[in-house]
This record gives sequence, structure tokens and C-alpha cells, in this order.
Amino acid sequence: MIPKYEMWIDRDFGEPEYKYYIPHMIKEWELMDKGKSYKTAITVADKLEQKMRNDDEKKGCKIEKLEDIDGCEVWLVNGKTVRNNYNIDFTEGGHDKVYDFVPPNEIWISDEISAKERPYILAHEYNERCDMAQGEDYDSAHNKASFFERKLRHKFPNFGQLRRRKNRHKPSRYSILSNKGETTLSKIK
Repeated sequence: MIPKYEMWIDRDFGEPEYKYYIPHMIKEWELMDKGKSYKTAITVADKLEQKMRNDDEKKGCKIEKLEDIDGCEVWLVNGKTVRNNYNIDFTEGGHDKVYDFVPPNEIWISDEISAKERPYILAHEYNERCDMAQGEDYDSAHNKASFFERKLRHKFPNFGQLRRRKNRHKPSRYSILSNKGETTLSKIK
């Protein structure tokens, strides 16, 4: 019924679904054209489509890129969406070394955290991630990051407010203290 080299999509599905169906159908067709069975072709095409959907869902969590730190992207994310779709324990922030749903080399900060709190949370997540990247287990890295965060809060109680004020009128670079030394940042909202 469907001529060779044609693919049909029911118009009732609408445009948002086309971006998944078309690559799915092309992959399925390519594999069957190479002699693969329908069962094999649809299994591979289903995996491709699921990956595309998962990638889009993760993008839907992201609100705004806040920063690049040492090759790591810092994203403000919708905390409720993350909890609803990935992990109910996600609260203030997280990174790829703890959560498998966070893409490689990313740190996520929940939008539910106030702007003046974000620098503290980022300092915690950044330090925890650095320690875990060097092979330290989560519990140990988390405890060290929590201790560092408490020190930062006591030593610099207005850290978030000072940083926002300092960067308000010009895009100058400034630094955040870390237990590894100093990390250069350009913007934290």
C-alpha cells in the first residue's frame, strides 16, 4: 500500500511528534533495506526514539545556563520537574557524578533556591564533584563539601548579595573560594 521510498504519518499526531517519528522511520527503513528483520529494525529504531525523547525531556528541565566552570556547565533547572521525572530526592542541586540523569560535565542548581543562596550551593556541588572525579566516594565528598559550605556561610554571610552587587554593572570576572583554591566565575544569579 505504501510505495517504496515513502513514509506516511497520520496527520492527527501533529508536528511535535514528527521530530521523533521521522528519524524512527528512517532508521527502521535503513536497517530493513540492509536486510535486517522488522523485529531487529523496530527495536533499534525504538531505542533511537526513546533516547531522543529522553534528551528532550532533560532539556525541558533546564531553565538557564548560569556558568562554565573548569569545563563543567552550571544550569539552573526546574527542581519540581527533576523530582517528578528523575529523582524525588533532588533538592538543592546535583551533578553528573551523583545523578546518572545529569549529562556529563554538568552541575544542576534548583530554581527553588534563592539567588543569594545559589553561590553556596554551587560551591558545595562543585567541590563535591571535584572530589568524586578524583575517586572519592559520595559520602566522604559530600561531608567535605558540607563542611566547606558551612565555613563559607560563616566566613562570608553575605556572599551571594556581595557577588550580585559586584557584578551588576559590568561583566567583570570574579572568584569563588573553593577547598581546591580559587575558581573563576563570571555570573551567578
